[in-house]
Amino acid sequence: MTPFQVVYGIHPLSLLDYVPGTSKVQAVDEYLRDRDAILRELRHNLIIVRNRMKCKTHQNCREVSFNVGDYVYIKLQPYRHKSVAFRSSRKLAPRFFGPYHTKLLKSWFGGLSISLAGRVSNS
Repeated sequence: MTPFQVVYGIHPLSLLDYVPGTSKVQAVDEYLRDRDAILRELRHNLIIVRNRMKCKTHQNCREVSFNVGDYVYIKLQPYRHKSVAFRSSRKLAPRFFGPYHTKLLKSWFGGLSISLAGRVSNS
């Protein structure tokens, strides 16, 4: 779902590609060809930027899998998790909590089939 669909509740309108030579006015024909060229270049640049951002984001991540019986540290965000004690200084508050046993974590989440494998930052 796109942000447009969330806000307006409908699919966004799409621009139709111009078929050269269908307009009888030369100025309109040139304008529509230029518009299509700009839109193609814009789509191409957005794909390049999206891939660059994805590579940059995943640069410091690695795949980690946990087995039953392992102990893990959990990164919780105090403003989202009410179970974490409030600290007067967020800068000095601990970022990771634990170690917790993987079997204990599974029981905390109500027995859901939770994959504890995920992306973990190297830093």
